[in-house]
Amino acid sequence: MAISIRPEQTPRPQSPPAEQPAAPASAPALSRLAEAAIAELGQRVIEIGCGAGHLTRRLLDREQVVALDPAREHVARVLSEFPTQTNLEAYSMEITSPRFRQLARFRPDSVLCIHGLERIEDDHRALFHMLSVLRPGGRVVVLAHACPWLFSPLDFALGHYRRYSADALRVTAEAVGLRVVRLDYVSFAGIASWWWHARLLGRTDRGPGVGTRLDRWIDPVLGRIGQWAQMPAGSGLFAVLERPGY
Repeated sequence: MAISIRPEQTPRPQSPPAEQPAAPASAPALSRLAEAAIAELGQRVIEIGCGAGHLTRRLLDREQVVALDPAREHVARVLSEFPTQTNLEAYSMEITSPRFRQLARFRPDSVLCIHGLERIEDDHRALFHMLSVLRPGGRVVVLAHACPWLFSPLDFALGHYRRYSADALRVTAEAVGLRVVRLDYVSFAGIASWWWHARLLGRTDRGPGVGTRLDRWIDPVLGRIGQWAQMPAGSGLFAVLERPGY
């Protein structure tokens, strides 16, 4: 296993301000979304924005995992957490850097990007780079913040350049050559949470509150409804995108 940490030379964008760690969603909601994302992945996975490695841990039964994060301390933590995993590589890298395309040598069949795409100024380049390293038929699995009308100082403080509508994410993905396999709104209750904290209270930090309680009780019910009726809105978008070909 390569354990070197390679710093990225490309400077971080100056606006929005430097990213702050985003508070996690409620445990049940995060677990449901994580399981849904993992179920769409293949055996050779690139994880964008590994952070402290909470999801990385759940990917280690795969044939190959390449964990990436711009923050060197996050990469160091992941490597120290799993020092004996021979199927794990971890690098400090920006997805928009030309270096990202060198990861094609790992022959990935999946790229996982959870709450990362909205933090990248050039999301077209980011998605194109994801497509470029995949084999034909490979998938990009994205969870992104949704509903542009919810954008607030809290988004700015968290390093978000945007929140997506379903149409905007579809257009961006298709513009770089990705085929949309699935595109669903998730966390209807999260709309109330974000509106409460960011729009009504004007907070610029994500604290516990009504969203956590709503996620716990309402989202499971909406999840069952969503099996036969697509939700018209949600605070997040869950997308499965595919590189065409065989």
